[in-house]
Amino acid sequence: MHNIETPNSAFQSAILLMAKRAAARCCPTKSTQKSALPKRLHLEPTCCMAALERPRGLLAERNAIYRQRRDAALHVLRSSAKLQVPCPEGAFYLLAQLKTRIDDQALALDLLEAGIATVPGSAFELPGHLRLSFATDEATLVEGCKRLVGALEAYA
Repeated sequence: MHNIETPNSAFQSAILLMAKRAAARCCPTKSTQKSALPKRLHLEPTCCMAALERPRGLLAERNAIYRQRRDAALHVLRSSAKLQVPCPEGAFYLLAQLKTRIDDQALALDLLEAGIATVPGSAFELPGHLRLSFATDEATLVEGCKRLVGALEAYA
């Protein structure tokens, strides 16, 4: 099993650092202030680390599923001349850039009324973008992307 204490990528290093910080907040040592949380809510640092050392097969399986969903969504969304959609490397959402000057907040509301859930990029300091999650089943995702492309083609 891979030793999480010796990460082999920047991503793993960042995850390890976050886990250690989370463990430090959740599990104060005698030298730090006592937490107001009841003891039953404290996590052992070893539990945090063990979560990162889970069997890699499960992670590989989930990664493959999300990669397939991402690729299916990209295929549909990139068919629109009104969107530019880069391929994310490590997320379960897409940030689609609107190629035309459309208010992303107004568009997101209009899309929601049409049954298409997005988040305006302005919420993430990225005006002119839409955030689309692909944390749903592939059939629903593809249908939603098709609806989005159709709605954008008809949008004034």
